[in-house]
Amino acid sequence: MRLRAHAKLNLGLQILGRRSDGYHEIRTVLQSISLHDAVTLTPGGDGVTVECDDPRVPEGEANICHRASRTFLERAGIDDAVTVRISKRIPAGAGLGGASADAAAILVALSETYSDREAPEIVEQIAPQIGADVPFCLAGGTALATGIGEHTEPLERNCPLWFVIAKPPRDVGTAWAYGLADRAGAGEYSAEDDLRRGLARGDAALVAQSLGNAFWEPVATELPELRGIRERLMAIGALGATLTGSGSAVYGLFPSANSAERAALELAAANAARIAFVTVARAVPRGVVREL
Repeated sequence: MRLRAHAKLNLGLQILGRRSDGYHEIRTVLQSISLHDAVTLTPGGDGVTVECDDPRVPEGEANICHRASRTFLERAGIDDAVTVRISKRIPAGAGLGGASADAAAILVALSETYSDREAPEIVEQIAPQIGADVPFCLAGGTALATGIGEHTEPLERNCPLWFVIAKPPRDVGTAWAYGLADRAGAGEYSAEDDLRRGLARGDAALVAQSLGNAFWEPVATELPELRGIRERLMAIGALGATLTGSGSAVYGLFPSANSAERAALELAAANAARIAFVTVARAVPRGVVREL
């Protein structure tokens, strides 16, 4: 079974504070995008096996898909062996949710494979344990996520959204970024109401004006190249631009597919030495899709 695991963007992200368990409470508006990994589940092998074509991504037990598979099979009382293969297109260390998207795809594949064993209920129960973004990645679309990101509420979106995503060579670790935010006292983002209004009205310009991320100032202070990427995106036609997740990918929202394509080509040509990854992506309504 082969599935597409779609990346996500944070259109708006507010850090509400650190909890007693060390996690952080957030409010974030999330959007699934067309950029995706391909994840394949094959019965057989030796226990749970995870393979990936990107050498930077851990295989075996260190991979989130191994944990997702093992947890599902144990909870369902299934003693089968499975092999997971991941074809990476979503860059790691970018804030695009690639690992969570892959885990969500595996849970969907397992649920469909073992659909006679209360699989959907098991997936719903274990998804937040696997990763805070996994519940959103299962459904995808446009949603408000709260708690540590595990509670999601679908939002109305009535406009197409086209993005150019650019990532510098440096990765960002989520724990490191939260540490910066804690020391900086960051967490401000006050445009959620306007963002949601723009999405519901189909007003892409208002959406663009309302993009924001509480990680921006602390992370961009440590990685000044992010400011250069955002400035370049705005200079070549983005209606708005910001960081996704804790970074290091920066994205711009463009008024059309053609303008996004032109901007991506220009950005890649002008910044080849400073940008490791550039792509165009559009908003999509689902997080995991079966490939035909």
